[in-house]
Amino acid sequence: ISGTVAIRGTVQDAHLAGWQLSYTGGPAQTWVVLASGSGPVNNGVLANWNTTGLPACGYTLRLIASDSAIVNCNGAINNRSESLVSVQIGGANPCPTDIDGDGDIDLQDLAYLLSDFGTHCP
Repeated sequence: ISGTVAIRGTVQDAHLAGWQLSYTGGPAQTWVVLASGSGPVNNGVLANWNTTGLPACGYTLRLIASDSAIVNCNGAINNRSESLVSVQIGGANPCPTDIDGDGDIDLQDLAYLLSDFGTHCP
């Protein structure tokens, strides 16, 4: 992906307290918040992510949704759901993170790289 990318998704819960969309990767050493909200989103745009200026690299997007329903008797624990997806930003990366070419960055890429002792990367 490159440029400005519309991140689409769905966030729904009967007791939705809020949601947050973040990314990490490249120069980011922590999660960088792209957008957040307190209302539901039904297959809509969660954020427009401007990737211009980010170095070519693998990045991970994280969507966290929390609800206000209590899951224990003392009222301290609420339900939370987390979804992750990895993407490649930029063009010619000398050591692509989607090594097996299946369109995502996952443990199979690491296993493929390690099994070949890094011969795919200069």
